[in-house]
Amino acid sequence: LFERTHSDREWLEATLEQLPWGIFVYDRRGEILFVNPAAIQMTGYGAWSNLNTDSTPYQIIDPEDDQPLARADWPFFEAVRRETCCQRDVFFDFQTHQRDISLQATPIVDEAERPELFLGMLEDRTERRRHDRRKDEFLSIASHELRSPLTPLTGVLQLARRQRERGDDVDLSLLVRAERQVDQLTRLIDGLLDLTRIE
Repeated sequence: LFERTHSDREWLEATLEQLPWGIFVYDRRGEILFVNPAAIQMTGYGAWSNLNTDSTPYQIIDPEDDQPLARADWPFFEAVRRETCCQRDVFFDFQTHQRDISLQATPIVDEAERPELFLGMLEDRTERRRHDRRKDEFLSIASHELRSPLTPLTGVLQLARRQRERGDDVDLSLLVRAERQVDQLTRLIDGLLDLTRIE
């Protein structure tokens, strides 16, 4: 039984070490029993021993008021107090840069249904948020650029229609200008379609 338990623990730790999320396993006092490489890389701190006492190279910032959270308000300890899953989006402020982190803590119950251990998970969403901002900026610019050729194109077509209604020949330069505007619209729409395919 001991060998099997030891083997199961080694298998579990090997699995947790490969996860892309930062993982902490800790007890009620905040003592860390396991931390995976992703958590160390994400926090830039490798000497984790106790969440209550460790000095960390960062502050955890509440994005709503841009103020540091007291340690007692970290989801790690909120999960201990409430004995339930707690999740919060925070900024890890390293002074030189910030990381956008989704921090979740979940109780691990024993046979008596009492949570003695807790699992903390950190998901770094910085790049995803940055990508979303770039996409929003692109769509905003693209929508403005799509509108730009429409005004002159509408004017050119109206002039061409009036010439035709009067029985005059349509000015060839009007058609050339209209064609240029259509080409510009086509390029913009192709760019949007490429973005959709990439997504």
